[in-house]
Amino acid sequence: MRILYISDFPVLNTGYATVSRHLLRRLIVDYEVCYLPIAGPEHGAFSPEIFGAEVLPTLSSVNDISYWFFKKDCDVALILKDPYVFNGIESLPVFHVFYAPVAEEPLSPQYKAITQTAMYIWIPSNWGIRVAKESGIHYQRLRFVPHGVPSVYRILDEPEEYRKKFGFPDVDVMISMVSVNRGRKFVPNQLAGVKKFIENNPDLKVGIYLHMSMQPDNYTLHGGWDMGSVLDIYGLSGITRFPDPYLYKVGFSEQQMCELYNATDVLLNASTEGFGLPIIEAQACGTPVVTVKHGNGPEINFFGLNAEVGAFYHTIMGTMFAIPDPDSVAEQIERAIKIKDTNKRNVSDFVRKNYDWDVVYRAYIRKELDKIESEIDPRKVVEVIRCG
Repeated sequence: MRILYISDFPVLNTGYATVSRHLLRRLIVDYEVCYLPIAGPEHGAFSPEIFGAEVLPTLSSVNDISYWFFKKDCDVALILKDPYVFNGIESLPVFHVFYAPVAEEPLSPQYKAITQTAMYIWIPSNWGIRVAKESGIHYQRLRFVPHGVPSVYRILDEPEEYRKKFGFPDVDVMISMVSVNRGRKFVPNQLAGVKKFIENNPDLKVGIYLHMSMQPDNYTLHGGWDMGSVLDIYGLSGITRFPDPYLYKVGFSEQQMCELYNATDVLLNASTEGFGLPIIEAQACGTPVVTVKHGNGPEINFFGLNAEVGAFYHTIMGTMFAIPDPDSVAEQIERAIKIKDTNKRNVSDFVRKNYDWDVVYRAYIRKELDKIESEIDPRKVVEVIRCG
């Protein structure tokens, strides 16, 4: 089977690019793959020898999907991306599958319209499956397909040494966030919880590391904050560090991210997530994570540190995101710093065993693609016609 794979260019600093790097090198072992990047070099720039897949010129419009689908004689297009990017794909004569997160409730009419002709929608959370069903998408088109975690994420020795690398040589508690600077992340509300935790524990020296940009990534499209102003409001500027802007832009290596998680005592990810790669990565390193009781967070938070929902933010599309309650965030941070090392190792072992990319690929992705291959086999189609 020949797959037209569509997602962010794999060298970009995005979750989609991260998943693509690990998924692609497994796909090319079992299938012929043409890679149609959504963002990246204007003319592809990489040869088949580098990725083991033919890298096509960057997508310029949704019509490029049908052009390359037929030009390269592909059998199915596998799209790892938010469907909103592909308005109009529902009218293209292309067998396609969306590997797409659900990070809002309920599904908007736009999401349902764009995905209406997809053969299947792979959703990486059972919560997202439920939302899709309740929003009117037939259950037979939905498949639970989680993301994986690379084996590089593990517990390292001497976390104090890694704290020094991130600018915290002598803190009692290091609290981190790994997130884009966008409105739906509700970063100020989470920082309000950190502020309350500090007020409740005046004897602890706390350091905050925010792995994000200080300015919104794309304010017009996604919202966000001037983080300097937010930190000033909460009086947290003096204890907060950011990554080097250039290194953040080009992306940290996975080894560097592993070191960050090991340096961190508590990772905050209390926003509505479709999956939440940092949640699973941090736990593979034995780091407790605070999530919010909405979205996929509680489903993959094996420490059970789930902050209460303080309110819901309702969008113009009729969907909603959870806003975490700061007092509850502070309580969960308090619980997190008391977790024993034995429990941390048990969670790390569980995540590394059950969410390793090889496990996820064999148990979910390869299984679903084999099913699709049998369904689009011309011989099977002819048999169906004859039986009819």
